[in-house]
Amino acid sequence: MTQPRRVLKGATYLVTRRCVDRQFLLTPRGKVPDLFGYAFAKSIKEHGMLLHGVMTMPNHWHSLITDPDGVIDKCARDTNSLSARSLNAHLSRWEAFWSSQGLSLVRIESPEDLMDKLVYMTMNPVKAGLVERPADWPGFKTLPSAPLRRPRVIKRPKTRFYAKSKLPKEVELEVTVPPQLAHLGEEEFVRQYEERVKEEVEALRAERKREGKSVMGVHAVLRQRKDGKPKSREVRRGRDPVIACKNKEQRLKAIGEERVFRRDYRDAWKRQAAGEAEVVFPAGTLLMVRLHGALCERAPPIEYLAA
Repeated sequence: MTQPRRVLKGATYLVTRRCVDRQFLLTPRGKVPDLFGYAFAKSIKEHGMLLHGVMTMPNHWHSLITDPDGVIDKCARDTNSLSARSLNAHLSRWEAFWSSQGLSLVRIESPEDLMDKLVYMTMNPVKAGLVERPADWPGFKTLPSAPLRRPRVIKRPKTRFYAKSKLPKEVELEVTVPPQLAHLGEEEFVRQYEERVKEEVEALRAERKREGKSVMGVHAVLRQRKDGKPKSREVRRGRDPVIACKNKEQRLKAIGEERVFRRDYRDAWKRQAAGEAEVVFPAGTLLMVRLHGALCERAPPIEYLAA
């Protein structure tokens, strides 16, 4: 049995999806950032997500999202579906756009881990040696100052794919402070976030200088073939984490809860498969409830949303 995915209302996730075969299909040339950005913004808006940041790289994308209603899978599905179809049409492709490995959802367990993941996501193009600073990256992205700005208006791209479309002509994309860090206020949150990013940018610049290295630069990035891919060897059959937590005590507690969920899910599934009526699945069960109408326990409210 494939491991069940546990989705909790109000949880915050680092969402990642990779292009097929690690190809550079999201290289930010021409209308590529606009096509992905429109699909992403439309899905975020329609599903009521709270967006805290997004970064597209040449062959994958990351986003940090709080999911109030437990529909993160639908949001990611719609983002990937519309972006794949519109980008394939733009790039004159017909095959799969996204990797068969599927969506990565990593639940963030603490405010400290959340800030770490935001910085990690924002620093992606810098750590990859593509540009000097996150602001230099031409791909679809948000920067630390985004919560202080007005919602970003993203217009429907003018491409043949959308020529006769009845989809909205524009969508607003708002970036918010994560609920777990709301006590900081927008200005203090942005200050801490920007300071962390600045420290990492300077550290990487100093490291490159010591080693005599330089960044690839935007011009060279844009010259990459769309069917190109990294020279590094891909790690296969490794761990697929579902929880991010540096605090050992919290991490062990979260892992224990995940194990209990999977145990109870397997038990409920076996009882239902054996013909037992009105089997109740554990809180967080997703597909059995949505696709088959299974009964499900109600999860207790998440603390920072209940306050």
